[in-house]
Amino acid sequence: MNIQKFILKLLNIHLNNNYENITSFFYYRRPIDLLHKKMNQPKKAIEFAENWKQKIPKFSHYFNLRIASIALESNTKRKNGLRAISEYIKNYKKDFPISLEKAKQIEQKLK
Repeated sequence: MNIQKFILKLLNIHLNNNYENITSFFYYRRPIDLLHKKMNQPKKAIEFAENWKQKIPKFSHYFNLRIASIALESNTKRKNGLRAISEYIKNYKKDFPISLEKAKQIEQKLK
């Protein structure tokens, strides 16, 4: 087993055992970025994010943003990315990580 798969396995174990107590999106972003950037598996990264978004709705806006960004950057699962950024826009609040204007720009690029 290579080191990236091993790290992903450990991160998954940690998330599955502790997700009810995790208070920061950082712990979910790490495996998403590992799949997307280091392992060059954007489809799996999007699937991972969609799966956890269902389990941890309080981080939905972060997951939606990551899904849309990966879809745009990798030109894969664009419908999923468009759906995610549309949900981000629909539920937008001032404390979200990127502005409404920037989210709308991402939405237009995904169309």
